[in-house]
Amino acid sequence: MMPIPQMRRVVKEHLRSRGLSRPGQDGSTLFMYRELEVNRFHFRFTLRDVGPGQRLVSFGCAFVSNAIGEAVNHIDGERHVVFPAFPTQPNAREVADLPVDDDTIIPLCDEHLTASESFVASTSFAARQEQILATLDVPGSHQLWHLAALVATGEVDRLNELRAALGTEGRGGLYPYVTDDMVRRAVEVAERVG
Repeated sequence: MMPIPQMRRVVKEHLRSRGLSRPGQDGSTLFMYRELEVNRFHFRFTLRDVGPGQRLVSFGCAFVSNAIGEAVNHIDGERHVVFPAFPTQPNAREVADLPVDDDTIIPLCDEHLTASESFVASTSFAARQEQILATLDVPGSHQLWHLAALVATGEVDRLNELRAALGTEGRGGLYPYVTDDMVRRAVEVAERVG
């Protein structure tokens, strides 16, 4: 069986041939991205050895609408190239711990990339908005993306409520990294959208 770093390179080149780009790596997990007409999505896979001659692979995908991604870039004041993964939430696809070897890795990648593409294409913008907004108070959620979802739908009143709450004890449930400047920029864009 080829070493994991070599297998990762083989898979990365194969995924490039399927139109994914901007590879990133976190430990044994490889992330690659595709820009679609209304979504950006990332496809990830993780390889791990579990014993002599035994290897498992996990696949996942997550996506965000371009409108939300652009709002995040504006609110935060910088360009993000990595979009959030929500692997435990309903609109992300995750398949874990499939046995794999040198001969099955590429067919498995193709199978799960195709399924992920189909999944992304079948989930509407409205469903994604609803899912992001519904998880605002979930511990560990990325609240900048929630603000962006409010921007993308022009929810100026809700954003103004959140901005006013920043000055109160509890900050309206917003984490300390969410600044008044971020919410102010969110309001500015939402006013143009709304």
